[in-house]
Amino acid sequence: MSDLCCSRILAAVVAMNLAVCAPSQTSGLLVQLAAPATTEAARNELIEKCRHDPSLEADLAKALPTMLSHAPNDAVMESEAMLAGALKITSAIPELIEILGHRNLNPLSMMGGLASHHELVGDPAARALYELESPAYPPLAEALKSNDILKRQRILG
Repeated sequence: MSDLCCSRILAAVVAMNLAVCAPSQTSGLLVQLAAPATTEAARNELIEKCRHDPSLEADLAKALPTMLSHAPNDAVMESEAMLAGALKITSAIPELIEILGHRNLNPLSMMGGLASHHELVGDPAARALYELESPAYPPLAEALKSNDILKRQRILG
């Protein structure tokens, strides 16, 4: 079985396990968020639902970090990172730092050149950390102290 197939199965299992713990309002959307074909629509619906019912953000704060670390592909990772930034889900900061540097998840984003680079369009994890603002600063500063050169390079872009 390929690594991609195993990753997709693991992401589905994680999403289903998290959905069991979440209220019925969000359980189906969490499963859809982890599926490449429905991730974007689920993200948009979750953002809209949280605007009307902020209590749903607590469920997402529990689920999203695990989902980010087990995203089956770049499209799902991008969608989940965008959700974390849009809803300012600070519990996702460590996972966002770990996936930082997955640049160009959206190949069309590079068409904007330098402007896109400065708007962090090609790196949804960086964009999410930017949107999270000051809660993200201490973990980013700590990550910069890492002995892992590649990790520091990813953070610095």
